[in-house]
Amino acid sequence: MQGLGFASFQAPEQGPADPRETFTDLRYGTVDAAQAARTGYKPAFVAARQTAKAGGPAAAAAADGPAPSAAVEPVLNDAEWLAMTGTTKEAGDLAKAKQAAPSQVQGKDIPPGGCIAESTRTLTGGGEQLYADLAQDINGQSYKESVKDSRVTKAFAAWSACMKGKGYSYKDPMQANDDPKFAVATVSAEEIAVATADVACKNETKLVDVWHGAEAQIQQKMINAKAKEMDAIKKAKQTALAHVQ
Repeated sequence: MQGLGFASFQAPEQGPADPRETFTDLRYGTVDAAQAARTGYKPAFVAARQTAKAGGPAAAAAADGPAPSAAVEPVLNDAEWLAMTGTTKEAGDLAKAKQAAPSQVQGKDIPPGGCIAESTRTLTGGGEQLYADLAQDINGQSYKESVKDSRVTKAFAAWSACMKGKGYSYKDPMQANDDPKFAVATVSAEEIAVATADVACKNETKLVDVWHGAEAQIQQKMINAKAKEMDAIKKAKQTALAHVQ
């Protein structure tokens, strides 16, 4: 941007990731007995915020606790937008808009795709895309395949029988987690009881171990089937990391 004549332009600093938005450990549902006993199927910060909503914005904010500072998106004027994106703010069809957009700003040539695309090419060593969809596709598809795996469905049946012995009728953990009775702001005694039984039955039947093991194998097969593409993604990531160090 500064090379195009915007001497005072400063990219916003990226704030740290918010740990309250990390749900990786909930992939197979609630697994923490202590959390289940406190907040049922709701992560602790979600339960606290939902309960506090009745007290108004201040109470909800207090329940959230201090959030990490986030990057503030800069407000760009038309010329800055053109330099940044290589197109205009009125862009409808992006491809057509790029073709119709001016090729210069402040008398200087705009790189193809603007400064955003130029920075991506710098990070990737000439590539047009910084983030690959394939890894995310495998992540999502492997989960869908895992719930149909015979080892997992057998473990679901054992878990369901365990839950029935505790007085609850659910075919699998997702059905318990998504019970409409628990889709409310406050955590009820019943939700806590069901979630606690859920975790106990997961442990008793080793459901999470079976499920994770099956999904890991499914993922590995998917990765092996796309070995060339995954290797390219790995190399692109290594290139990008090298360019920011």
